[in-house]
Parts: sequence; structure tokens; C-alpha cells
Amino acid sequence: MTTLEVFGCTIKVNAYDQRDKLAVLADSNVAQMLLDAHDIEEPVAVDGHKCLVTYIDDLDLRGVYTDKDVHFLEVIFSPLH
Repeated sequence: MTTLEVFGCTIKVNAYDQRDKLAVLADSNVAQMLLDAHDIEEPVAVDGHKCLVTYIDDLDLRGVYTDKDVHFLEVIFSPLH
């Protein structure tokens, strides 16, 4: 589990390290918050580290999961110094 803080909300998500990207399984609310943070360059915290979402791709897994509210996101977080 990875802890994200997005727009003041603390969220626990399943995230998997894929070298330069994280794969994040999220519901539509979390997916939208991450997309919004990317669009307006809003800093987010990943396990307490301040970052920007510099890349995000929402891969459609609806054919794999029966739950229509599951999103598989490829995300690149760039640390803020």
C-alpha cells in the first residue's frame, strides 16, 4: 500500500513499482484527483515525499475487472526539491 496526499486528502492505494513509473489501482475519484493534479501541476505527497505528477495514463482494464470503478494508472511522480 502506498499513501498519497492529493488536494489535502490522504488516500491509500495499491501501487506497484515499474522502474520509472508506478502502476496505481484506483477508483474513479482517486483517478480523477490524480488527473486534476497533473493538469494544474498541484503537488502531491507520495509516502510523505512532495512530488508533481509529470505523466499519467489511464489504461482501460474494464474488460479484465468486473468492477467498472477500477482504474489502472501509469504514473510518473517527480520529486520536488
